[in-house]
Amino acid sequence: MIEISFIVPYYNLEPWLLQRCLKSIIDIEARNIEVIIVDDGTPESKAPEIVSLFNDNRLHYVRRNNGGLSEARNTGLAHAQGEYIQFIDADDYFFPHNYQKLIEILRREKPDIISTQQKKVYGETTERQEHKGEIKMQSFASGIDFLNRRSLFAGVWSITFRRDILGNLRFIPGIYHEDEDFTPRLYSQASLIIVSNLHVYAYYQRPGSIINTLDTQRLLKRYNDLRTVMSRLKGISDNAADPAVKSAFLRRYEQVALSAIYRALHDSPTFDFAMEEIHKLGEMGLWPLPKKRYTRAYSTFRLLTIYRWQLKIMRWLLRIK
Repeated sequence: MIEISFIVPYYNLEPWLLQRCLKSIIDIEARNIEVIIVDDGTPESKAPEIVSLFNDNRLHYVRRNNGGLSEARNTGLAHAQGEYIQFIDADDYFFPHNYQKLIEILRREKPDIISTQQKKVYGETTERQEHKGEIKMQSFASGIDFLNRRSLFAGVWSITFRRDILGNLRFIPGIYHEDEDFTPRLYSQASLIIVSNLHVYAYYQRPGSIINTLDTQRLLKRYNDLRTVMSRLKGISDNAADPAVKSAFLRRYEQVALSAIYRALHDSPTFDFAMEEIHKLGEMGLWPLPKKRYTRAYSTFRLLTIYRWQLKIMRWLLRIK
């Protein structure tokens, strides 16, 4: 039986990045895995050559017409046969020693979802990390329990999840922030959740990536797409019959609003540009942030972003290099 399906969406990256990514998976001491490389229509793709270098029948190359990250991930899910699913972006890599410890937790605890930690990495050097000391874990009876008690990091590559909890859930095609929609929905369908302090994921900081590109048109689409996702989360809360589900998705909706204000202040080319976006959040009842005591960070950020003059100071502080 295949334990884990690693899904690697790939589009138009330098070949060495894909090679580094795949090597980090191959170096994990686990035979019962599959690696699905989904090439999202890269022109003159070198991916098949990189895959063939490993001469490993656990690696499966799938090419599709260009449709974006969500469609590539959905294609990977359609091909996956593993008990668990693990996404990884093709420019990132794993710390193999620590990932082996994650697999041991999966085998022993059998969670629906395990959440682990990531480390930002830079340059072409492959960093090594071996976890020393105690592996700390916190368990939650369900995903809804987690969403009502903790702040969610939505990056889907930060979790390993059981494939059979997916149901019909898939990524929304054609948008940014697709993880902000997918991940809380996935949690809501899960039972046992484990949060671990293991650092397993190397998150490569690449100039020109979606996150690091500050092109105005892309920013506008990112902001619009995030508001769309937020409205979908609010819709789940509004329509939920279960009070726990209602409160979980309302909490998530309002916490994402904090992120939206932060991104507007940090990423926008001018303060006026940021304020246009923040005023749109205000029309949704999300600025100033709702007066809730979700976390100390939420309460503090709310108090520091109530007035325009505070937002101007906050933007200055966030953009100090």
